[in-house]
Amino acid sequence: NIKNYLYLNILKNSMAMGRENFQSLFSLAEKCSIKESVINNSNREILFYLKDEKFNDSLAKFVNRMRKEKKQLDVLPEFACHLSNSYRASGQNSESKIWLNQCKELIATAQKSRTLLSKKSLDASVQEEIFDLRSSLKKLRSIRLTFPEATFKQVLTKKLSLLEEINSQATRLQKIGSPEGIYQSFDVLFMAYGEASKEIEEFIPSGVNDDYKKSFRASMAQIAAPLKAKSQQIFRQGRKILEEQNILVKGNRESAFHITLEEEVNYMGDFN
Repeated sequence: NIKNYLYLNILKNSMAMGRENFQSLFSLAEKCSIKESVINNSNREILFYLKDEKFNDSLAKFVNRMRKEKKQLDVLPEFACHLSNSYRASGQNSESKIWLNQCKELIATAQKSRTLLSKKSLDASVQEEIFDLRSSLKKLRSIRLTFPEATFKQVLTKKLSLLEEINSQATRLQKIGSPEGIYQSFDVLFMAYGEASKEIEEFIPSGVNDDYKKSFRASMAQIAAPLKAKSQQIFRQGRKILEEQNILVKGNRESAFHITLEEEVNYMGDFN
């Protein structure tokens, strides 16, 4: 259809000229009865264009327009989260909070209407869960084993209890299906179990005789062994799932899941 072709050409030319106001284009679409599928595709192009060109204020207006029209619900959370991050980076904290709440509302709306969210929208939906999971790992690391024995038992119980909670948090996060959430959950679980097993196994009590130390460390080895085995299982399972789902780990070279398969044996040795 020539009208649809011309409409798309006008859109492309507007983008090439660096325009960020498409109101006249929307009016043209209404007057010329442009096909709904063409309009939907062009709206999606506009969203990505405004984001890539960093036209944040125009993007905010356009996201609100799409939200009111209940269109592009599968990707809108991604753009709302992008706006929240962009405004926060520029020191506009109040705007950032507004768009964070918008992101949550858009996710709820999409889920209520059973709209399948895009992968990036799913990633946007789990940022709080990832923050909470990372905070739990930080808390686990802050709980350090110490003697005398009564204190040690209390601290160890607290540490193992938190480890179970981290496992529950990670499991819930994985079920959402966000690629970022899946990666983060395996990354945190591997470190949590690996570091805990190593600390327990290597702990040496002070102020006790050699026989006590020997007996104590043998006892701790029995506690550490299943935790170490769990961390190794998590590593293998995580690598398998990340590869099967083609989830790329970027920007975190310290992550166990960023290394090459050839380095696997050496890395696993850190917790052996």
